[in-house]
Amino acid sequence: MAEPVNRLRVFVASPGDTEEERDCLTSVVDEINRGTAAEMGLVLELVRWETHVRPGIGSDAQDVINQQLPEVDIVIGMFWKRLGTPTPRAESGTAEELEAAIERWRAQGDIEVLIYFNQSAYTLNGSETDQLQRLLAFRSKLESDGLLVWNYDGARDFEAKVRGHLTSAVRDWTNRTPRRADRRGSPPSPKRRPPSSPDVVQRQIEVTREGDVQTLVSELRTELLEQGFSGAAAARAATVLLELLANVREHSVSKVASVQVEVRTAAILCAVVEVAHKGAEFDLKAAIRKGWRDYQNGDREHGLMKVFRLASHLRLTAESSSSDEVGIECFVYDPPTLASGVLDGRDGVTPVYLEFDLPKRWRLGTEIHVGRALEATLLYGLVKPAPRLLDLYFGELSVPPDGYLAIEFVGSVLPSEIDPLEISGDVAEIYPQPRSRNAMEAALEVQFHDHFQSRRVVMHAHETGFIPTGLLQDWANRWDVPFFTDPDQLRDYLNSAEA
Repeated sequence: MAEPVNRLRVFVASPGDTEEERDCLTSVVDEINRGTAAEMGLVLELVRWETHVRPGIGSDAQDVINQQLPEVDIVIGMFWKRLGTPTPRAESGTAEELEAAIERWRAQGDIEVLIYFNQSAYTLNGSETDQLQRLLAFRSKLESDGLLVWNYDGARDFEAKVRGHLTSAVRDWTNRTPRRADRRGSPPSPKRRPPSSPDVVQRQIEVTREGDVQTLVSELRTELLEQGFSGAAAARAATVLLELLANVREHSVSKVASVQVEVRTAAILCAVVEVAHKGAEFDLKAAIRKGWRDYQNGDREHGLMKVFRLASHLRLTAESSSSDEVGIECFVYDPPTLASGVLDGRDGVTPVYLEFDLPKRWRLGTEIHVGRALEATLLYGLVKPAPRLLDLYFGELSVPPDGYLAIEFVGSVLPSEIDPLEISGDVAEIYPQPRSRNAMEAALEVQFHDHFQSRRVVMHAHETGFIPTGLLQDWANRWDVPFFTDPDQLRDYLNSAEA
């Protein structure tokens, strides 16, 4: 049985001149969810009025927001040169939200309050002078009331600082006061396992000894199958380990690698694979982009490029900043299928699923893609251009000319999990031009342009939130293709199309 996961809600309170900082919190929360929070058996949900509030009636707009926002656990406040619009109860809506959080902390001690002030240079116009004066007075009041606030210099510096502070807050969560445990239930114990645990594999291996490498890879696959992983997921993890060891063999002076694999079987099956060796840190993103270029020019898929496709959340690791050892860590997930089942086993219907869960993932045929790897690769393939990369990811999706491409959004969505990767440049002229600026949507439009043009595409939102349902409907409207939220209506449509 899957272990329970506690959800921590992180609320963002800020005036309108900190939009860039608000946006970067999405990636920070995603990163913590994939790492520290997952280890602690926790999930962070980013709460913003834009995503958690609907139109309503109250004494004023802030009162409507106050009525609808859920109870939260962490509040992050950011300011630059504005305090915001006053409300009948406080200096501004943001001030009201922060003062309520501070009052709750004083009464119950069961909330974190993190407040930041941007020190970047700016030029004031006449209307902003009063805002700045009110903001400085508010900051002075906070500090006189005993709050430690934090300065930062621009959005990038804010992202770095809030990542560290939020990670620290998550790590400290299990040490909270008993009142928090009474309110939300006792948090689960951290998932970190000692090196002696049977669910952690640690090995030193000489990468030039092919027999030893193959034995280790085979042992990993067997271990994952015994732990309940599917054959496809076990094969992905084994291939990832094999490619990481080959990368050490081909590109490192050292031929000895340290291998560590942690198997997590809590809320979701996951294998964390890390391979380290003696050597200097390098540019991981540049190495992956080189793999993309080489593949487009006719090379085979291998090495870090292949790991990037098969795994998730690839990153460099090191024991310390002065360490002469560098490692690569990645996650291989085996998440449950959330699909409605309407599209299963239908001749002439090729399904694509976007499953909103932790983690969010795309299912293309038998392949599962978690995190940014899929979207980043497709974005590169669209802009450079690199059509072989599109073929690599969509190769299993063989849609006959008279068949249908079916796209289904499904799952219990967190607003912070939507966040599609947008196309930052022009799509190359060699392609039919897409109508979407979302990298994944645009790539599907390019790859299956004839089916979009002939309206042989259907879209289905199944048991998911109103935000992804609206996004999918907007996409369907761009192409005037059928859109459904009722499985029976979709089934009837497909039955009539097949008749």
